[in-house]
Amino acid sequence: MGALPPPCAGLVRRFRPVAARRRDSSASPRSRRREASPPPAVFGFSLIELVTVLVIVAILAAVALPRFGDTTLYAALGFLDQTQAALRHGQKVAIAQRRWTRVADSGGGLALSYCGFTGADGCAANTASCGQPLVNPADGQSFSLLPPDGVGLSHDGAYSGQFFFDCQGRPVSAAGAALPSIRYTVSGDGAYLITVEAETGHVHR
Repeated sequence: MGALPPPCAGLVRRFRPVAARRRDSSASPRSRRREASPPPAVFGFSLIELVTVLVIVAILAAVALPRFGDTTLYAALGFLDQTQAALRHGQKVAIAQRRWTRVADSGGGLALSYCGFTGADGCAANTASCGQPLVNPADGQSFSLLPPDGVGLSHDGAYSGQFFFDCQGRPVSAAGAALPSIRYTVSGDGAYLITVEAETGHVHR
């Protein structure tokens, strides 16, 4: 016959300490599930992603940032706008006032002036009397354009030293002969073209 269990073993299992029973019963099912769940995953950047970002930043620092400190491009574009506006104004004045205007090379830039009236309607210009400066309506100063540092202005040789807008706004020589289209180049961190059309005198890029 086998050995019998001790007579008090059942009582020990049945009557556990009160504190232990309270501790077990106070834990809700939700808190027990939370304690049993694994810790949340932590997300971050991989080493490859970090290296890629550093390479992109280095390329931008080497290529793009120096251009922000170089003002030659902005100076060239600004002078391009001024030159185009001056030529257009010279042509419009010639048409509106029916008097020739002169565009002359001056110190690496351009100078614009009126010509004297001759003939019944002033359209047979006296090109020897073109000394009155053309006035810039924006600031009241004479139209005399000089390129800023690092910027240059040149033309294709369609005229030598000066040309004129006649009363119809066409580019002509001092003798009144029609000129071919005139092309100006503004240089500085690139080359930008301005054209004065032969037949109409239209000024455009």
